Amino acid sequence: MASKKRGSFVRAPGEDLVEYEQQIESVKYNMNRRGSTREETQNEINKLKQSFSSHRTATSLNTIFALTNSMVGSVCLLIPITFAQTGIIMSILIMFLIGLINMKTSQLYLAHLREGEVDLSDLIMRTLGKKYAILFNFSSSLLMFLVGTIYFILINNTAYPMLCFILTKANANPDSYVSQDHMNDEMVFSKFSIQWLSVIIIVCVFPLFLIKNMKFIMKLAHGGFFAIGMYVIFILYAFIDNAANGNLAEHASDVKFFTGDIAAVGGNFALAFMVHNAIAQIMSQNARPEKNNRDMSIGYLLAATIYAIIGIFGTYGIVGRSHPDNASTITQYFDSDSVPPFIINLFFSGHLITAYPLFCYISKTQFFNLIMPTSVPSPLAVMVYNFFFGGCCFLMVLLNISPGIVIGITGAVVGFAIVYLLPILIHMKCIIKNSQANKNSQNEQLLINNDYSTTSSVNTFSCGNHNITERNIYVRGAFYLTIVGIGIYLAIIQLIPIFQSF
Repeated sequence: MASKKRGSFVRAPGEDLVEYEQQIESVKYNMNRRGSTREETQNEINKLKQSFSSHRTATSLNTIFALTNSMVGSVCLLIPITFAQTGIIMSILIMFLIGLINMKTSQLYLAHLREGEVDLSDLIMRTLGKKYAILFNFSSSLLMFLVGTIYFILINNTAYPMLCFILTKANANPDSYVSQDHMNDEMVFSKFSIQWLSVIIIVCVFPLFLIKNMKFIMKLAHGGFFAIGMYVIFILYAFIDNAANGNLAEHASDVKFFTGDIAAVGGNFALAFMVHNAIAQIMSQNARPEKNNRDMSIGYLLAATIYAIIGIFGTYGIVGRSHPDNASTITQYFDSDSVPPFIINLFFSGHLITAYPLFCYISKTQFFNLIMPTSVPSPLAVMVYNFFFGGCCFLMVLLNISPGIVIGITGAVVGFAIVYLLPILIHMKCIIKNSQANKNSQNEQLLINNDYSTTSSVNTFSCGNHNITERNIYVRGAFYLTIVGIGIYLAIIQLIPIFQSF
């Protein structure tokens, strides 16, 4: 079963991965029902992968928008706050640095993919071996799991202000519920709170975890495109409103441009620009694969431009506004009875709720593919996973864990192997192997020229159409070692506040 043609630029978060995983699951289910052996099941999976890569139907615009949709998502809600904390210019510099690194390492993966490889785990298995393939699959599954928890936290952080808006307009007793300004202060069950809301939401969305065919959910999640558009409009409204009421002029000097506090913004963009675990599925559908690097560059640039607009105008839109010290989203910088934040929370919470089950599905299928590559998990095992996933999400809200912390850990720590370690190991191994092969070839030619009898022993490290042009391995190695060092630094600064809290 080949991937269907894309008829729209609008893609749900993780949709390419969901489509791919659903086709794999369908093959496994059918083969297990027939009583097929592991080898037979694996052969059918390999045929599916070949079919997936042979139907290139996406235009460059489809590919560019698929990449941009994958990068511009829930992190938007935090960008204005992190820009304001870190400073506008410093944030933009960090954004472009991380964006360039992520784009480069994504291109390294693509450069080493062979025709027919649509899963990075196959590439890593071929080039680095089984242990590294397990590391990639585990990291990818954990990444999707944590992204799901981020979505759940943000669902509650956008839905609760909406309820506060309704209760305020209804003149409800303020003592009957926790106010918007204090919703993340502590765990409260003595009156209506964000904790009670999380109980209601997890009960309502849990049945969505049980759905096997995610096509309908993905169609609903397409609304995320419009939610992002509405959010950009809201950011521009916040800027204009702040300028019109004189607040911006009065507090313009409070806007920061440079600070050394880069942990939050670094963590945000470490996750925002990470599309590596889906890059093979997205780019394998491009009808013009020779344009992959160009299309990827445009996709990253478009995403960075959107984030820059949100960050710059958002910073000027919130400066001088009163807000709780632990505000996690820009809407908390507005009064609880303000209409524009209510509208944007309505759109965004709807988008988050529809996309949320997709991450449960992806993390679940990738986890079971890791421990049983050719078998179908039992209904009991699936149910246990669903409860564990939902329980962890609920625990995050119960303990008032900041979404910024989880985003930083997910992007910079969990994503380190996927973004930095594995693609650079693949590339450096390729360079070294080809360098050795070239030396062997030169030695053989020298022997032939001197009339010595010899047989060819050239053994190149074949990586599809990738042509090695690096002549100085040490310079190239130092360059990639610097990139790895940046990744390690980003991971460390995310972990320091956690260790300091103990």
